[in-house]
Amino acid sequence: MRKRYTILLAFTAAMIVSSCEKETTESKGFLAINDYDEVTLQAHDTLVAGNYYDQKVYEIDMDGDGQNDVAFWSVITGSPGMGMIPQAGLMALHEGALLYEQNFKDSIFKHTEIDTLDYSRVEIYTNNFYTCGQETPEDSLIRTEDNTFITLMKQGQIGALSSAIWKADSLALETSSFSSRYYVEEDTPDTIKVRRDVYNTCHYLMSNEIYYTGYQNGYGKLGWIKFSVADGFRISVIETAIEK
Repeated sequence: MRKRYTILLAFTAAMIVSSCEKETTESKGFLAINDYDEVTLQAHDTLVAGNYYDQKVYEIDMDGDGQNDVAFWSVITGSPGMGMIPQAGLMALHEGALLYEQNFKDSIFKHTEIDTLDYSRVEIYTNNFYTCGQETPEDSLIRTEDNTFITLMKQGQIGALSSAIWKADSLALETSSFSSRYYVEEDTPDTIKVRRDVYNTCHYLMSNEIYYTGYQNGYGKLGWIKFSVADGFRISVIETAIEK
C-alpha cells in the first residue's frame, strides 16, 4: 500500500536541463545488466543511513557532466507513541534524469478477525487486515489504488520491459511488508476494546537483497544503479553505470 513521505531536506537544485555539453552518441535502446564493455562505470560502495529526524542524502552525477542527477535519501521519523518509522528513497534531481518505474492498479481487501478473552475483565481485540489480495471469500474489496514502484531487476536488459516507464520522479524504497496501528476504543473496569489495523505493502524490496534499476539521461543514454536497502533505511550504493 503506497505511503506518503515527507522529504525533510529542501533541495535547492531547480528542475532544469543541464546546459553542459554532453556526448550525444545514439543509444541502442537497450542495455544488458553487467555488460561492462558498453558502459562507463562508477564504484561507490557508500552507505547512506539517516538518523531520527536527521536525513542523509547522497547525490550522484550519473554521466560525469558536472551536474548531479539522482539522489538516495534516508531518514527515521515517528514518535514515542507511534514508534520509529524508517524511510528511504531514490529521486531524480532534474527533468533530464529519468528513473525506471512501473505503474500498478492494486485491489485492497479487508479481512477482520476478533479475539475475545474473558479474564478479570473482558478483553476484545479486533484485527483489521488490509491486504493486496483476497485471503478468504468473506474478505471485502475496499478500494483500488494507483501505485508507482521502482522497476527492480536482478539481470536482463534495461529498456526491454514494455511495462516500464521512464520518469523524473521520487520513489520510495520500502522493505517492510506491512505496518500497523493500535487504537484503544474502550477502557472501563469491566471491558477493554482494542483495534489493530494492519496495512500490507503491495510492493516492496527484500531487505539486504542486491537490486539493479535503470536510468536514462536526457539524451537517451541508458545506465543502471546497483544498490540494496536494509532495515528500511540503510542504503548501500554499490555502483552506477552509463552507456559510453
